[in-house]
Amino acid sequence: TWEELFEKWDHHYMMNPSKRWQETTRRDMYSRLRNWTKPLFKKQSQNLVQADVEDCLRLAELNGASLKVRKEIRRSIDAVYKWGMSQRYILGKEMSPCQNVELESTPEDDAEKIPLIMTKDEIDGFLKKASEVNHPWYPIWFFALYTGMRTSEINALRKQKIDLVPVSKALELDQLPNGAKRNYGRI
Repeated sequence: TWEELFEKWDHHYMMNPSKRWQETTRRDMYSRLRNWTKPLFKKQSQNLVQADVEDCLRLAELNGASLKVRKEIRRSIDAVYKWGMSQRYILGKEMSPCQNVELESTPEDDAEKIPLIMTKDEIDGFLKKASEVNHPWYPIWFFALYTGMRTSEINALRKQKIDLVPVSKALELDQLPNGAKRNYGRI
């Protein structure tokens, strides 16, 4: 069944870690499949067709899944199905049932594409106010906003992985051979 197939996929990559599927990616995909593909659980994997995937994605949309989430569901189904074919759990199939599945955006999906990005003036005002009230998160916000690092990247930082250099060295590293600047090292 489909449920057995993605359980085998999960177990395989849990026991045999891969560069392709990092632990967090594998867990996310497993959760996505467990939560969003319930209508497919009892179906035989080799009998899945495009209409089954489309029905599953339509149901996800009705249950509030955004276009991004539906794309991730489709990608997860596709990855597991292709793995099943490569491992000979699915025989007699040459392509995934996801291959020709198209997802159309809704007005709500289009609205989520507009990123909420602060202007330089808004960032400066925000940081100034945080500094004035001595907010405990001010250093974190300052660091995140001026480096552009994501939360996960900041959380992954370790003191031994940071190579602080003097300002003079940072300015030297900024220079390209043709006199252009790289803009490393200075906030």
